[in-house]
Amino acid sequence: MAAMENIHKTEDLTTYRIQQPPPAKLIFIDWVPDSKCLILVSSCNIFSCVHRICDGRKILIPSICSTKEEKPLLAFSSDGKYLASITYHAFSYHIALLSASLWVTLWMKKLELFIIKGLRWSQNSDMFAIWDYSKKLIFFDLNGENVHTLHYDDPFASGFLFTLFSRNLLAATCFKDNEKVNLILLYNLGNWQLSAILEQKFNLESSSHLHAANKLAFSHCGNFLASSLSDDALMLWNLKECCNPCKLTNLQHKTLQWHPRKAKFASSAGNQIFIWECNQDGPMIKTKMYSVVTEMPSADTFVWAKKNLILQNLQSTVILVRDKERKKFVNNS
Repeated sequence: MAAMENIHKTEDLTTYRIQQPPPAKLIFIDWVPDSKCLILVSSCNIFSCVHRICDGRKILIPSICSTKEEKPLLAFSSDGKYLASITYHAFSYHIALLSASLWVTLWMKKLELFIIKGLRWSQNSDMFAIWDYSKKLIFFDLNGENVHTLHYDDPFASGFLFTLFSRNLLAATCFKDNEKVNLILLYNLGNWQLSAILEQKFNLESSSHLHAANKLAFSHCGNFLASSLSDDALMLWNLKECCNPCKLTNLQHKTLQWHPRKAKFASSAGNQIFIWECNQDGPMIKTKMYSVVTEMPSADTFVWAKKNLILQNLQSTVILVRDKERKKFVNNS
């Protein structure tokens, strides 16, 4: 107390109130791709670890930081061999690449980025992209080399919100409040050139344009792109004729998922699941659609199986069975 009294008696001294940091909590737990371990991430960049199921061993890994929405900044490669993650220490962001079998850090590098929003691997797992809110995209290969850096120079556009790889394209989303439009920037991965800019209007009072995850999806062949970046439109783009999108519905669709081998995709709008089959007729797209009503209020993810379509959210799982005679999925629950 004496020391405190002397401090208060000192002239020209400003007193600051020290706030206690929020308590750490577990914000993420999920299976790794080989289903042999669980990965756990805490809030506040406190700890991250891998829990091995076979022997119960806990392996500490570089602490993974998260976004303001408490989404952890990590991504597994498409082949499941590597984990790329963002950590924050010494007042800087760092990117780390880990082996997803030995759980050792292969390399770590400092990043010159501002408010990192996410990271994503390419389809063939030879590189991954990191994007931030300053409209910058950085690509790294497996050796930690900076393959390329993209920057979108429009002063009226937001920073990148979401990116998605196809076999030869990268789609990056941002928005422009002054024009009430979402932008989908398509970059050619062969020459890193901006090949097209797709636009989709949004309602200014809505925040749907801020949440692009699961609302943008390439077909397996790379010829089609489905987007639901506004509250009142599901769009289908023929990437060979980018200026002629096809508006499918006026409903808000939460999740999109293409079939891994066929030109059809599933989307969810409330408790309705829509199945879309697409055919290209020159520059036009022909679609056939049917819907299935489920007891699930909304589906977060779809899993295409050989004969079933599996719907999942945090509370439940629903399996739609394919009716061979009708050639449609039906709800038998």
